[in-house]
Formats: sequence, structure tokens, C-alpha cells
Amino acid sequence: MGGSKTARGIMRARITGLDTGLYTAELRWRFVQFQALNQNIAFGLNLFSDGTMVFRGMDTSYRPLNHQGVLSQSLYDALVKNEKDTPHITVGSGLRFIMNENFVVAVDYGLPISKFYSDTNPHKGQDGNGALYIGLGYLF
Repeated sequence: MGGSKTARGIMRARITGLDTGLYTAELRWRFVQFQALNQNIAFGLNLFSDGTMVFRGMDTSYRPLNHQGVLSQSLYDALVKNEKDTPHITVGSGLRFIMNENFVVAVDYGLPISKFYSDTNPHKGQDGNGALYIGLGYLF
């Protein structure tokens, strides 16, 4: 998890695990609509919050396979972590250029809220410093 399609503002693929959860909430507002050259043009703003959490983690450090070249059950059990994670939450906003309802240019900027927490936050510095995303279409 992390990046432009999941948790905007967290570094891409930063959150990994065997079982993860994700939420995305977004408020959209079209503040200008007009016609130009027989095209329907609109500009919109959005506010969003994304979040993800690992429910069952995985040890991503290198471990060799058994002598037969397969992952044994004991090795699999050693790879699976049962450490507790806390939610990784981001907030941000964006601008949309919309033409004829179907062509959307999206510019979003997201920040992990762990950036604003005190030094006791377990995610401080791990989720990144925020990111700018430019793309086409709506996320959902």
C-alpha cells in the first residue's frame, strides 16, 4: 500500500503485509462550470483522507528456502509476523480540470499525518514527507 492509487501521501509500496485494510474518503466540489468552444469545462477541488493498516504482517528480510528449494511450513511461520500495526493515515487536497464529464486531469497532494506527530509516533519518518500526484481520471 502507498502511492497514487491507494494511500496518497505515503511512499509507494511502503506498507506491506499478508492482510491489509484500506479506506479512501473524498469530498469533491465543482467551483466553476462554463462552455468554451462547444466544450463543457469545469474546475473542481477535492479534500481527501486515505488510510491503511497491516493486520497480519510478513518478514520481508531475506531467508533461504529449505534444501528442496521450497518454502517449508516452519519457514513460512517464521516469515509471518504477529506484530501489531497502527493505522497509517494521510490527508490532502487536489484540483481537477474536467472537460465534457469524461476527460479529467487530476492534481493531488497528500501528506501522512504521522509527519505532524511527536517523536513518540511509531511511524514518524517512515511513511514519507508527502507526495504530488498528476494523472488522468478520478481515483474512484
